[in-house]
Amino acid sequence: MKFFMVASVLGLLVVSATRIVLCQTVPGDPLHLPRKIGGDEKSSGSVTVSGKVTLNGFPPDRPRPALYVAAYNNGRLVTRSQVAENGTYSLNEVPKDYSTIVVELDHDEVDNFQILPSPAAVIFKDFEINWERFLTRQKTAGILTAAYQRNKENQNRFDRAISEINKGNNDSAIALLKVVIESDPNDYYALAQMGNAYFLKNDLTSAENAYLNALRERPSYTLAWVNLGKLYLSREDNEKALETLTKAVEASPSSADANHFLGEAYLAVKKGSKAVGYLNEAIRLAPMEMAEVHLRLAALYNAAGLKSRAAAEYQKFLNKVPKYERREELRKYITENPPEK
Repeated sequence: MKFFMVASVLGLLVVSATRIVLCQTVPGDPLHLPRKIGGDEKSSGSVTVSGKVTLNGFPPDRPRPALYVAAYNNGRLVTRSQVAENGTYSLNEVPKDYSTIVVELDHDEVDNFQILPSPAAVIFKDFEINWERFLTRQKTAGILTAAYQRNKENQNRFDRAISEINKGNNDSAIALLKVVIESDPNDYYALAQMGNAYFLKNDLTSAENAYLNALRERPSYTLAWVNLGKLYLSREDNEKALETLTKAVEASPSSADANHFLGEAYLAVKKGSKAVGYLNEAIRLAPMEMAEVHLRLAALYNAAGLKSRAAAEYQKFLNKVPKYERREELRKYITENPPEK
């Protein structure tokens, strides 16, 4: 995608060894801060995920149902842990790329959270589950079934394809994923990953088709919605991006990534007031992983002449990323434009 403001901007698509990374600068921002959307090598590896699961509305005189939290990576179970009596959980060695944390109530998935690229070693995520809603509803469109069963041969091909994408060998990855999909056309994870490989090759038409096919198989697959939305933004099809990313947020309101890019889509169509709400929601959902969105908001406020608000966003960013390489420039801006108390 491109880095959008109320004014037009110039974006440059950069292909990395692991995923698409887009760098942008913001006209009107005296700092000309670069922005990356997506991960980089620093975000590779694993992370510990911990937090608390609260079951609201459950009758106190009944035996508590089985509550588990599990981590899936591209449909494969990585680890699962039973929630403690006090509601706490902890999952270790969770891959940072393409992992989904799932809450399971009586072996039924009731909530999920997608891990975003981040250099953090620990992620804290709390969940609140409504017992009455669980009893009365079927699975909603926003719930992603994270597990996917493949035969041994396809799982090996899939794992090799992911390894090839990470090495930048996208043609090899596509060839492997095509074999997986020919064997199982319903494998929406494989379809989405093939879309990622095509996107990295800048073959946007093939990437779009792969994402759309993944979404036909699994309309609640937030990652496919988000990446498809980024694809539309990258070719300046802003109205289609807005429609797509709105569906991403509808499918998974708790996805910080979906809220972030929906905010960017609203900026692309010059609806800044709506954009700010979604960008702030992204920060609320993932305060550390979305720390750079503070820079985005600061640039927007600066361009609008709201320098004290811009300074406040820069300060929030520095509180989270104190070793930022351009911290002295930000501090100078904050000193010259003190945030309102």
